[in-house]
Amino acid sequence: MSRKFFETAFFKYEIIKVSKYSHANVFVYIFATSKKNLKMKKTLLLFALIISTIACQQGPSQAEKKYNETMQEVFDVHDEVMPKMTKMGNLISELEAKAKADSTDQSKIYEEAAENLKMANMKMMDWMHQFAEKFPDAQSDKTFTDEEYKARTSKLEKEKESIEEVKEDVNKSIQKGEFVLGK
Repeated sequence: MSRKFFETAFFKYEIIKVSKYSHANVFVYIFATSKKNLKMKKTLLLFALIISTIACQQGPSQAEKKYNETMQEVFDVHDEVMPKMTKMGNLISELEAKAKADSTDQSKIYEEAAENLKMANMKMMDWMHQFAEKFPDAQSDKTFTDEEYKARTSKLEKEKESIEEVKEDVNKSIQKGEFVLGK
């Protein structure tokens, strides 16, 4: 066995043992096999580094993009409804106070409006609890396979429909409560 062959085999062997990336093995092997054409080797190394960099910078897949977009849509609706929870609490208090103070048939209207607000509030709380159980890692940087992203996107679409219904219930109950109070 010649010295040159041994060095080449040694370098190739060492790189394969150390490196996880197969493209690095090929280029190190090219540089280890011969000391001729140093300029060509430098050009090849630069080209290999550029190709490796481009290959490693792949963006998110279509499935991941769709998942992230749908998740953002769900959070947007949630974030739109959440500030209304305080308003709902205030309306409930006002309606219950009016119902207690009024002994006519109007008190039943106040009570009904307050109950609608309570039900909408409960739906929002239930939705948030169920969402947290179904998507405990919703705000983490965890990655999934394309198949998992597609399955999760399908579930998210259902959650989006559900939060849209909650939003509608919240808005209607607030509107009715304000109408009953004459606001």
